[in-house]
Amino acid sequence: LNISNTTTVINYQYYCQIRENLATCYSASNAIKITDTNATTWNGATWIGGTPTLSKAAIIDGTYVTATNGNFSCCSLIVNSGVGRSLTISSGGYVEVQNNIANNGTLDVLSGGSLVQISDAAVNTGNIRYNRTANIRRQDYVYWSSPVAGFANSAVSPATNLGYQYKWLPTTGGMNNFGNWTFANETMVLGKGYCLRGPDSYSISALTNYTATFIGVPNNGLVTIPISRGSYDGVNYNTMVSTTPGTKDDDNWNLVGNPYPSAINALDFLTLNTNIAGFVNIWTHGALP
Repeated sequence: LNISNTTTVINYQYYCQIRENLATCYSASNAIKITDTNATTWNGATWIGGTPTLSKAAIIDGTYVTATNGNFSCCSLIVNSGVGRSLTISSGGYVEVQNNIANNGTLDVLSGGSLVQISDAAVNTGNIRYNRTANIRRQDYVYWSSPVAGFANSAVSPATNLGYQYKWLPTTGGMNNFGNWTFANETMVLGKGYCLRGPDSYSISALTNYTATFIGVPNNGLVTIPISRGSYDGVNYNTMVSTTPGTKDDDNWNLVGNPYPSAINALDFLTLNTNIAGFVNIWTHGALP
């Protein structure tokens, strides 16, 4: 007897009956349980089927926290439905998935954690909760980009007045069309950056943690976002908004963002995108606005 496809019969128990002919009595042999060596299940205490790998699927059927139970890599990831079926990727932790992610329970990525996918063709289902924390004051602005599909910029910081939420138009407005800010109230475009001030109730002077929670299906695959520049190629000029003269390069600015539920490698990003300046500035407000 050869069973070639066990997809729908995993963990069921079967009996094999053997008889010589219709006139002979027969009885059941020992029971066998069909198992899948290409999958492993977390039951809340241990992996039933061994540690997951990039060639072995992981099924979460209990509570799993990477800070307690460890980071892992897997072929595909399923979080089962029901109370207590949850996966939490802690700060500094990660889960690496070769293929699809199906979340039927709870999947939380805490600030500093990463949910990494390898295959660009992988398909995801089910909403995750992805958190990122910024230490800010009321008048500090933070650049955000959505790691999930269908998320509105107004939901990043609902307590921030829409009059303080912006997107950048790279070739519209400003002297010689070097670009300008405009109000944003839309579903966040994948790979596009948005600029939001802190919540209206925050202190002007005291730094406070603010955590944005993105809820939706995690993004995956190749994300392409166009970048633009103006056509000015002349001498330096007075921008009318700053004592610093404008230059022919000031219309090169674009605001893009990381569209994935994980950190990205800055060196890889710069190496793969050869049509942008080859450096990254890391900055924060050094003084009150």
